[in-house]
Amino acid sequence: MVRHGNSQKKGNERIRDLTEKGKLEAQRITDVLKDEGINSVVSSPYTRSILNVEPLAKQIRQEVLLFENLKERIFFG
Repeated sequence: MVRHGNSQKKGNERIRDLTEKGKLEAQRITDVLKDEGINSVVSSPYTRSILNVEPLAKQIRQEVLLFENLKERIFFG
């Protein structure tokens, strides 16, 4: 499991993009994980999360599987 890379701080929470730093972080994740025998890639529906794992998915020739319930939640308590 990986957390999304650095993302824009403003804008709609669901469609915020990765920053240039975040895109570099996504590529580093791909470089580290591409030879680990991963055969599926799962993401939350948030754009920044999808963009974070897309390079890995392309490298291993898989689609990114989206799961709505993987989205961030705010807990109070």
